[in-house]
Amino acid sequence: MIKSYFSWLKDFFPKTKTDLRPLWIFLIAAICLTGINFLSVSSSYKLFSPLLDVFNGSWSKRLGYWLYGHKDYELNQLIYWGAWSSFFYFVVPAIVVRFVWKQKLSEYGFKLKGAFNGWPIYVGMFLIIMPCVLIVSYNKGFQGTYPFYEPPRQNFMGKMLIWEIFYALQFITLEFFFRGFMVHGLKPKLGVYSIFAMVVPYCMIHFTKPMPECCGSIIAGVVLGTLSYHYRSVILGACIHICVAISMDFLSLWHKGYF
Repeated sequence: MIKSYFSWLKDFFPKTKTDLRPLWIFLIAAICLTGINFLSVSSSYKLFSPLLDVFNGSWSKRLGYWLYGHKDYELNQLIYWGAWSSFFYFVVPAIVVRFVWKQKLSEYGFKLKGAFNGWPIYVGMFLIIMPCVLIVSYNKGFQGTYPFYEPPRQNFMGKMLIWEIFYALQFITLEFFFRGFMVHGLKPKLGVYSIFAMVVPYCMIHFTKPMPECCGSIIAGVVLGTLSYHYRSVILGACIHICVAISMDFLSLWHKGYF
């Protein structure tokens, strides 16, 4: 009777190792997204202060000053966010792929080969999206959200460039995580439904954004996921993401009188 009651647990132990891949991908995705949510905020540095002090008593103080006392502390906090986001979006799943599963990152869409096969579709997407971004940029909610970093008005381009570099890195790693690691990792078992399994958490990371952007993330997630699924590369998807995001930042700055 007891054996019969717990018989459903056998589903957690498939017959082949490949059957366990979706289980690990979902668990790793949950862990990484939790890490980003709680560790990418600047105040999280206090969690590591005891460890930093073991190696060097001044490291935690220096990090605290860099995040809160430095004249560019707002930029530094965003760099901290970008670094942690990139760590969980790329480094953690990449370690699993390369050293645990013994596979190449190219099998998960992180490659240039074949990336430009569908370039007309990506260009078409960009041309469709940009007019929408331009219209939405007049919305006060949009202007209140973007850019994440609002630089000082004097000689702002240098600091804005630093921010955009880290911002772009975050998008490259984000594309690998969602359209690469999740889509191509789940594809052998879920097939085309791996795209929609990825869209759910991708939409959820936009819950803090304006509602039109959050709704748009569902469409963008399906389209970019489908293109990655077909062309087996996340590179042009990352390029589209970066171009749109940077355009949003500079449109917002334009509305605020920077240009």
